[in-house]
Amino acid sequence: MEIALEKFSKQIKVSSYECNVNKEIKISCIFQHFSEIAWEHIKITGYGFEGDENSKYKWVLIKVFVNITKIPKWEDVLTIKTWPTGIKANFFNRDFVIEDSDSNELVYATSEWAVVDKTLNCIVVPVELEFFRQPKHQSSSNFLFNKIRNNKNLFPINKETAGFTDIDLHKHVNNSVYVRWIENCIGNIHPRRINSFKIHYVNEVFENDEVVIFGERNDNNMFYEGQINGGKLCFKSEVNLY
Repeated sequence: MEIALEKFSKQIKVSSYECNVNKEIKISCIFQHFSEIAWEHIKITGYGFEGDENSKYKWVLIKVFVNITKIPKWEDVLTIKTWPTGIKANFFNRDFVIEDSDSNELVYATSEWAVVDKTLNCIVVPVELEFFRQPKHQSSSNFLFNKIRNNKNLFPINKETAGFTDIDLHKHVNNSVYVRWIENCIGNIHPRRINSFKIHYVNEVFENDEVVIFGERNDNNMFYEGQINGGKLCFKSEVNLY
């Protein structure tokens, strides 16, 4: 499957509805673009799974690390690229890069995905996807997915109830929604900027679930986690500013 191992790209223009009050693209919208281009890339290989309701498998996003050199703004014309970077410990790694019209790298990200057997409800590496173990292109980052540290100093700062529009075609809260919730907790930090954004998705959240968001913040680092059903962890996140 040579095409699956190649870099895949598309061009977008940042829309007004994707921007915050500072005319900068929201981090949650960046996540939406990452999910969409990943889906478009894997779909052309025939292993999209989500396009086949009878498939026994589904793709699940586990972790994302985003590093921002310069935040894209309203009406910027951008090129988004993605490519697989191998399989490690049964997780499929995929990188993303966002470039401006002059090919300057503005954002890069690396991510971990899992294939889940819907019947057994467990992570698997289907035989037909073993070719991903030999990537054609390496990661754009030397970043390793170190665990987000456990923090006993977090305190409740917000509460969200998963509504109908938060639910995606997988019938759970979309990965970008968690990021939007975190952005709301962070608030307007202008003229400072987010330098890196790390998130680990732990458990699914469904419609009408109540999520309590805990956080801790110092000058440059912020930690957030969401809990449902009286303490069940659903995500952990670390945000660094510059």
